[in-house]
Amino acid sequence: MLEDPFALVIVTPLMQRAHSLKSSSNVVFVDSTSACDADNYSITFMLTPCAAGAVPLAIIITKGQTYSAYNTGFQLLKECGINCFGGVGWPKVFITDNAAAEINAIENNWPNSIHLLCIFHVCQAVWRWVWDSKNSIPKDKRPMLMNSFQSILYANTIDSSEKFFNESIKNSEFPKWTRYLNEHWHTRHKWCLAWRDESTKGHHTNNYSEITVRIFKDTVLSRVKAYNVVALLDFTCTVLEDHYCRRLMAFANCRHTKNRNARIFLDSLIKKASTIQKVHIESKSEYEYCVQSENDSSCIYNVNIMGGCCSCLSGKFGKFCKHQCAVYIHFDVISKSFPPVTPKDRYEIAVLAQGNVSISPDFFQSFLSVNNFPQIDAPNEYNTDLLNYSNTNEPDYSQEKDNNVPNNSEIKENKETKTKTIDCIIDLIKSKDSTFGSSTAGLNILESRLKKVTTEGQWQSFLHTAGNSTVALRKRPGAKIRVQPTSIARRLPRVTKGSRRLPSGRPANGEITTKKRKRNLGGNVQLNVPNAKSHEDDDYEIIQYLNYRRRLYTVHERINHMLAWDDHDFRVRFRLGKNVVRNLLEYIEDEIASQTIRNNAVSPINKLLLTLRFYATGNFLITAGDFIGVSKSTACLIVRDVSVAIAKLRPIFIRMPETESEIRDLQLRFYQIARFPRTIGAIDCTHIKIQSPGGPDTEYFRNRKGYFSLNVQTISCPGLKIMDVVARWPGSCHDQTIFKKSRIYNKLVSGYWKNSLLVADSGYANTQYVVTPYMNPSNDIEELYNESIIRTKNPVERSYGVLKRRFPVLSFGSRLKLETTQAVIVACCVLHNLACDDNDFEPPELLNMDLPLNEEFSLREHHEPEVGNARKQLTEEYFPFLN
Repeated sequence: MLEDPFALVIVTPLMQRAHSLKSSSNVVFVDSTSACDADNYSITFMLTPCAAGAVPLAIIITKGQTYSAYNTGFQLLKECGINCFGGVGWPKVFITDNAAAEINAIENNWPNSIHLLCIFHVCQAVWRWVWDSKNSIPKDKRPMLMNSFQSILYANTIDSSEKFFNESIKNSEFPKWTRYLNEHWHTRHKWCLAWRDESTKGHHTNNYSEITVRIFKDTVLSRVKAYNVVALLDFTCTVLEDHYCRRLMAFANCRHTKNRNARIFLDSLIKKASTIQKVHIESKSEYEYCVQSENDSSCIYNVNIMGGCCSCLSGKFGKFCKHQCAVYIHFDVISKSFPPVTPKDRYEIAVLAQGNVSISPDFFQSFLSVNNFPQIDAPNEYNTDLLNYSNTNEPDYSQEKDNNVPNNSEIKENKETKTKTIDCIIDLIKSKDSTFGSSTAGLNILESRLKKVTTEGQWQSFLHTAGNSTVALRKRPGAKIRVQPTSIARRLPRVTKGSRRLPSGRPANGEITTKKRKRNLGGNVQLNVPNAKSHEDDDYEIIQYLNYRRRLYTVHERINHMLAWDDHDFRVRFRLGKNVVRNLLEYIEDEIASQTIRNNAVSPINKLLLTLRFYATGNFLITAGDFIGVSKSTACLIVRDVSVAIAKLRPIFIRMPETESEIRDLQLRFYQIARFPRTIGAIDCTHIKIQSPGGPDTEYFRNRKGYFSLNVQTISCPGLKIMDVVARWPGSCHDQTIFKKSRIYNKLVSGYWKNSLLVADSGYANTQYVVTPYMNPSNDIEELYNESIIRTKNPVERSYGVLKRRFPVLSFGSRLKLETTQAVIVACCVLHNLACDDNDFEPPELLNMDLPLNEEFSLREHHEPEVGNARKQLTEEYFPFLN
């Protein structure tokens, strides 16, 4: 374990034995998950396939999913003192999802290994990209693009893959899709099947890792977060270890579904391969065979027994195919990819689970002499490394003699007895037939029952049941237990009817109206719907997508607030007078009006009042919606649309002086405050609190006070009206940076307002068009200058207080999207100016709010040339002569 960066590698006894498997030097699956403990540590699983599925090789716990964390964890695994990956030190192939940090760490630690991508995750990423609205792919074109990508992925040869790629590029009508496809093509050797061979052993996905994550969260943690890393370590070494040992022993004892699936798979291939004659198979060497195609005699398939592969489509990736099965049938040679049905497979899994070689291999032999499957003496070697894990305290039963085994004389006597019994039965049947006669129908039934007997077990069932037709001859695995009608009638509600399996686990509380979106990528592509999320996006999201039942449509009562309140109460609730609201509605009514009056559409006045109520309280959207009588989602849309409509009035109500008369009038009004000359505006910035915007640029919005915000620049006049607003910069940006990137700065530099000045605080640089106070005044003239400029700048400070008291949403913080928040800020500035035009300079007290002070942020003074420095010029030529 390392602490900086934190990394912990867990290798249990079972995992040590798993490293001795031959498969651990071939294919290894790697995947990570989090949200398993209170501190959200990342858990990385390394797995290898075996006859019973996948077993873990190591579990690595890190602080995060960064390159340094992964790299440290993988280095610890290399240094832990075990013979990793079958003693080789690295596997041939790593299969992962497309996590860049994980991939880079693997390539750094095991450069000799080949890295491949899970094709499911690749297809899932492409399908999500196609569905992303920012890529502008029409819905009816999405399946077509996905099918073109899949044709490239599943191409049989490199030439056909390149052909499909060129056709997709040529026929593409979307530039973004062309660029995206070209980016994927650069890494085609990692995901395209045409570049893969038998080294993958038929594995193209990372599904084993996905299943392991589900087991860890469901079975080990029971969907409850662990307390800390120590608890994760404890659960891994105890619960997870026991879980895998039980599952492996279930396979060894033929109590696992994989046993049945392997037998069914082999039976199906034997039936398919039975049509291939031995004369159509040619032995080239001890391990190489040529199998002629059944349909085309000119087509020859090359079978490599040692490699466990075939040149056909099914066997080229190391999967067992019917051509390998035909070689097994006619030459009794087992391929390396033979299904795990032999006693040897079960014996090795038992040793893997228990680490005990004292178990006799004969224990796993069949009781009956079965010629269809190879026995434990098949031409395959045991994994001697795996057998080194022994328990010396266990007695060795392999050498004990079984005294119950019958000798040859007893076997001969039993055969003679059975022959006499069969002759006696035949004589009895003939005697009964001559005495009572036999019906043709009865004889036909008996004959059909006898013809159905094809195995020894079915014959024993026939004998012990006297041919009773109610007893099935074939014992099917997983067969249903029939239920009597009276038993069904006594069942509780919500319990399955008929003979289906009874539901287990926690019962449902009632009718289930929601279903989890199917995580079936192929089906979702055909249906043209998004795919479900995996565990990497955290625990599964329940979406009301299929069998969705809409809630009843409810229309709430909507009060006419223009008539319900008098002028005072209306102003208290909406922070503006009725006249101001009516005038504002004339400007934006056409833009915010609904296109139709159907479905009880919200009127423009109610939309405006809902938005003003939201501004006036800074409360949740659902509260503002209840005030008007609409839902939260409708309130969100209304606030967005109305805020954008009001913000569009900015050129009308927020403007700097343009004409010479306006400039002179504004300079005179500023001069009357504290006799400061040439001033046309007081500039400053204030922070508007927002919620974390998310994404990689989140920290840019954290200001020096520690919370997320937008740094909003405004310029005010003596009447507290806002003449300019800039509301697009994150909270970490400096005031001077915002000013230099603004439109006002360019106009000042170009001389648009001639020799006019802006007064600012020490957060700005002192130039020929912006003047700031002295940080440390050294004489009476500088003190007089400071007193005058501070009083002249006071309107912008007061405007912030009035603005945030009038609209507390700017003080308490916005929980809206970033774009909507910017529109709300500009809209509030427009409304503030409308109120000032109505001589409403002091909003009514509604709440006891502690507004944050607009703290000054000192900037080191720039040592600029004295020529053109307005502050120097004023202190030398103006303030000394001021009485």
